[in-house]
Amino acid sequence: MFIEPEVEGDSFSISDADTVLKHINPDARPLPTVTIITRKGCPYCTRAKELLEAKGLPYEEVELNSEVTNRSLTALSGAHTTPQVFMDGKLIGGADDLEAYFS
Repeated sequence: MFIEPEVEGDSFSISDADTVLKHINPDARPLPTVTIITRKGCPYCTRAKELLEAKGLPYEEVELNSEVTNRSLTALSGAHTTPQVFMDGKLIGGADDLEAYFS
């Protein structure tokens, strides 16, 4: 059973999932925060998303459009191609780079 530590103040505070996970398994590592920048119709983007899904990694997708343009992609990643995958704020790169990262 997970029991909240005794703290002064709010005695009914609730721990977040990471705190509970550390209690259950102190050696467990939380999933990375993943963001992928994509372009509609991009087969490499589809491949990268399938790789992430196969690894059980949830991700936030930012699709280039009239509001989020190639300028933002280049500013964030230094690249001009999609996809561009970031894990915990670190640039992994495109689909081939993601595949290499996992192997």
